Amino acid sequence: MFVLKIKVCQQIINSRNLQTFSKCLTNQSKLNVSDNRLNSRQQLSPQHYCLDCVKRYDFEGYLATTLIKDSAVRRSAFAVKSFNAQLSHVRDMTSTDLMAQMRLQYWSELIDDIFSGRSPMTAEDTNEPIACELNHLAIKTKTSKYWFKKLIESRMNPKSLSSFPFETLKELEKYGDSSVTPVYYIIVECLTAFGKVSANERLNYDHICSHLGRAQVIVNVLRGITHNARYNRCYIPTDLLVKHKTTHEDFLRGNPTDNLLELSYDLASVANQHLDVIRKLLQQIDRQNRLIFLPIVANENYLKRLQKINFNIFNEKLRQRNGFLPFILWYYSKRL
Repeated sequence: MFVLKIKVCQQIINSRNLQTFSKCLTNQSKLNVSDNRLNSRQQLSPQHYCLDCVKRYDFEGYLATTLIKDSAVRRSAFAVKSFNAQLSHVRDMTSTDLMAQMRLQYWSELIDDIFSGRSPMTAEDTNEPIACELNHLAIKTKTSKYWFKKLIESRMNPKSLSSFPFETLKELEKYGDSSVTPVYYIIVECLTAFGKVSANERLNYDHICSHLGRAQVIVNVLRGITHNARYNRCYIPTDLLVKHKTTHEDFLRGNPTDNLLELSYDLASVANQHLDVIRKLLQQIDRQNRLIFLPIVANENYLKRLQKINFNIFNEKLRQRNGFLPFILWYYSKRL
């Protein structure tokens, strides 16, 4: 069971554990590269840039990835997650759908270059540190281009760029299959390349990736309601709106009606069902490889917080970072 009660946290987080965690977090964040700057502007090295990118855009993912013990796997995970973070923020960083598609097309061409061997080999030759890290990943692990392109195509789809893109819950879950799940597929490919996962074991890993992608995209939708409302966007599936007799406008206005709270409960329940399946599947894979799926702890923690406030997604408490989460993740990184 992944949910850690606050009382348990208070018992385990004594001064000695705090020192141990601090040391662990510091050691895990060292990426075994020099701290040289790329140029006179003192930019971060590509490896550190990827780490910083994930920290800025996906702090929970940053905490979970930092706790991966194997340095090669950790470096690969940061590269992939920073790439996905860039893609996921394209809409917010562009003013029109056309500009968003142009930016995504730029990344698509970069991926083509990387996997065709035409990508720059050093940071000095490119203004994209993430591309340098992906180039390193492609050389070291021989990962497939397919899943990188899938991440891009999921965002380039005109329907995905619309303000109300999902008609059904199945469409939302399918979007998770193409916008989140490939991140974990690529990391599992890296594990396979490093000899940590055999071909016969891949099926269980792929199942976990699929369920985690679906759970995470639902959690992301719930979390992003207030943020997306600023841009007049709402990703709640239409079929759930009809079922609970509510509208996109209720979400855009931040109106927590009873019907809206029931809808939030239903959506959170679906995410939790995927997490339940993951808990069972985790027992069937090597313990040392379970850390790549540590984000399930953060997702479950969010759902637990949502439950405590009666599934009111507009509650201000949900916008605050959970100060206990780093300790919760560290705790389970030792016990998964």
